[in-house]
Amino acid sequence: MNELQVKDYIRKLFLYYYEKEGVPQHIDTVYGFVATGKLNLESTPLYIESLAEKFPTTYQLKHTSPEHIKQKGQQQPTQQSQLPTTNKQNTNSGGSSNKSDGNNFKYYNYETKQFDKEILKQGLNTDTARDYVNELYTVMTGRLGDPASSNYLVTSLLNGSFTPQQAEFHVKFSKEAKQYSQTVKVKEDKRAKAEEYIFELFRVYCGEDYICTAEEVLHYVKQIVDVPTPNYQNIEDEIKLKAIDNVKVPAKKPFHKFF
Repeated sequence: MNELQVKDYIRKLFLYYYEKEGVPQHIDTVYGFVATGKLNLESTPLYIESLAEKFPTTYQLKHTSPEHIKQKGQQQPTQQSQLPTTNKQNTNSGGSSNKSDGNNFKYYNYETKQFDKEILKQGLNTDTARDYVNELYTVMTGRLGDPASSNYLVTSLLNGSFTPQQAEFHVKFSKEAKQYSQTVKVKEDKRAKAEEYIFELFRVYCGEDYICTAEEVLHYVKQIVDVPTPNYQNIEDEIKLKAIDNVKVPAKKPFHKFF
């Protein structure tokens, strides 16, 4: 799952437990815990539920975790994670890295959506300038820049013609970046509608208290977004079967007392 998908999942959990949006800083911090492995997707619901105890004036619990969520969360050990009570402070000691699981970026931070220009300034040379330029193009156009454009920016950074900020603007306002941004927006809009549809199916067939896992949602969203002609009926039938599988049959049937 990418950053947008995970954050959307986290927002939906806040809405489920508290019937209100989570504090933006808290959403970003929980995402950071997931991205760095301090939380996993199975234990995230229980963690968000526990925020009612840590921030009682901010969050009042409206719904509790269903049993199947508790069982999954308890089976997944996580590192201790603490939400900040004040704004996060980013610390740099000689060039810290913004690398995270699955994202080999040194300068770009997915949480803040910013490029750390101070790291580049502290160690500007041909290699670091090229790394920075490559990240600019990868993040904003979806691919590396053409050799001529990349070399132009690297040279401009080294001779002082461009500051790191100016290099970022140069790529950001290019035709390629604008086209890529529009393409990403179309894909994300389609994905958001697919997620809304899947959540609604689970709500209708499995009940208001059922919290579908991120893996379940992603499984069905891919069948809509990544397929030219999605089989909506098949998706609906599969979720119906999940609803049947979640029905609990008592070991000892109580019917005898009525006869």
